[in-house]
Amino acid sequence: MKKADNQNNWSSFARGYHRAQRALAGISKAWVGCLWALATVLAGSGTAFGQDLPDTATPGSAIWTGDSMIIWGGYKGNPPVVVDGGWSLEPVTGVWTELPTGAPISPRSDQIAIWTGKEMILWSGDNALGGYFSDGARYDPSSQSWKPISSTLAPTGRQAATAVWTGSRMLVYGGFNENLTAPFLADGRQYDPVADAWSPISMVGAPSPRRAHSAVWTGEEMIVWGGFNGASRLLDGARYNPSNDTWRSISIQNTPRPRDYFTAVWTGREMIVWGGPAMAYSTSVTGRDIARRTTPGHW
Repeated sequence: MKKADNQNNWSSFARGYHRAQRALAGISKAWVGCLWALATVLAGSGTAFGQDLPDTATPGSAIWTGDSMIIWGGYKGNPPVVVDGGWSLEPVTGVWTELPTGAPISPRSDQIAIWTGKEMILWSGDNALGGYFSDGARYDPSSQSWKPISSTLAPTGRQAATAVWTGSRMLVYGGFNENLTAPFLADGRQYDPVADAWSPISMVGAPSPRRAHSAVWTGEEMIVWGGFNGASRLLDGARYNPSNDTWRSISIQNTPRPRDYFTAVWTGREMIVWGGPAMAYSTSVTGRDIARRTTPGHW
């Protein structure tokens, strides 16, 4: 495994970030935003990074383990070529370390990733050539080992889906597969890593078909909001409670403008959404409208 020490200063990273943001032009604002947020933490601790980023691409996935960030997959180039592999970043040292090879899944981009407290779970994605995956894998940083996850009863292959970790299950919702008659998806399932098994969730009252939406876990519910349905960006959503397998709608009063490919986080009390293209596809949200908060039920 390779390591890359990074001794660049903050201004170098800032220049690199803005170059990356212009290059991505809304394709993966959430990906850039993730790196930017982590860089802010590093800047406060006197550590910075930027020029020696691993040879990865967009839109890959990123998760936080509690002491490091792990990125995996993505694509680069024109025509696009998917990236096989990932890296971890230790903020204290500013050192990137390449993950072990041998992941039991094909190279891919636009997959989902969650952290269970012990493992990173990767699932779905596409090969940038019109192929969509319904398989996945688990990576344990402590043993630096990979293992596949079951594909039995897994959702249909897709990209631009969302996933949250409940503490015992991974909840998956929505996404896109252009090979289907109805390519924008409005279904979901839950995955139990202990049993290595998928099971259905109710679709009664679930959000309409969409991709590139957001999902956060409140401690009791998954909140799904925003996204794109093939005709327009969306400003609605719903809340799913796995304890009673039910959905309920959330208010659309005072919502942010419709958007997709944005970032959403749960603070412990409210959901904050940020950024993303809105309205016309070429228009990015700017100014005060890019951040809105919601407690469950109120914007």
